[in-house]
Amino acid sequence: MSAYEQLLDEQDHDQFIIQGNMALKWDRFKALPNILKLTTFITTIAIMITISVATYQPGGTGFIWMTLVLSLIIQVFVILIFALEIENLIIPRRAVELTWPIIECGLSILFCILYFISIWLCMNGISFGATIAFTVAGFFCFANFIQYGFNFFLFVRIFMLEQRRTEADISSAFVNVATYGGAP
Repeated sequence: MSAYEQLLDEQDHDQFIIQGNMALKWDRFKALPNILKLTTFITTIAIMITISVATYQPGGTGFIWMTLVLSLIIQVFVILIFALEIENLIIPRRAVELTWPIIECGLSILFCILYFISIWLCMNGISFGATIAFTVAGFFCFANFIQYGFNFFLFVRIFMLEQRRTEADISSAFVNVATYGGAP
C-alpha cells in the first residue's frame, strides 16, 4: 500500500483515484468557485504590472507589494493543490473542526481586508503622480476585493451545505433505534 493510499480514509478512497503520473486537472477551474482562483491570480499579476510601471512609488506602496506577493504565493499554492486534486489529502473531509471551506473563508476575508486597504493606498498614490498607473492598479485592487468577497460567500454556502449534510447523516443514524421498554 502506498503512502497516498494510507492517508486516504475509506470515504475518500472511492472518490480519489491515484494515478502514477499525477497529471494536473485543469478542468476543475472551469466553474465557480474554482475559476475565481485563476481570475484573482491574473488580476494580481495585472496589479503587479501596473504598480511597477509607476515612476514614483509613494509611501504605502510597500503595503500594496506585500499584499500582492502574499496573495500570489498563496494563490499559486492553492491552484497547485486543486490542480493536483490533493486538498482531501491535506485536510480530510471528515475533519469537522477544520475543513477546506473554512480555510478558503479565512483566506478570502484576509485578502478582502488587504485589498480594501490597497484600494485606498492606490487612490492616495494618484495624488503623488503616476495617475494612470495607480488608477488602473486601484481598479484591479477593487476587482480582487469583489472577487475575494464573492469567494467568501460561496465558501460559506459550501460550508453550510456540508454541515447540513453531516447533520442529516448523524440524525438518520438514530432513526428507529430500539428503546427496549423505554419511552419513545
